[in-house]
Amino acid sequence: MNGEFKSTQPPAKDRSPTMTTTARAEVLHKATWLVCADREKEYGGPKENFARIAALWSAYVGEVTFSPADVAVMLGHVKDARIRAQPTHVDSWVDKAGYAACGAEAIGVEL
Repeated sequence: MNGEFKSTQPPAKDRSPTMTTTARAEVLHKATWLVCADREKEYGGPKENFARIAALWSAYVGEVTFSPADVAVMLGHVKDARIRAQPTHVDSWVDKAGYAACGAEAIGVEL
């Protein structure tokens, strides 16, 4: 992500009269917009994309078989490392939320 979020959706504070404006609401809104619109168009759905990544990682490592859930966790760890280095960089928080949501969908979590 380039640090700038452009959405055709209104900010979280403008979408619901009962929703208070919080950093968590805005982070989740940005993550939702990215993983449900932009990223899906570019890379396909999380199930296929995370399975593809898992297969590539497994082939690269050789003796380990990664799952789509492993992909979500380890991509989250990439963001953890970036957050440790720059905790106020919002894109890392947004991406981490997005990876968690995509991981849940990739493994078929039922809500």
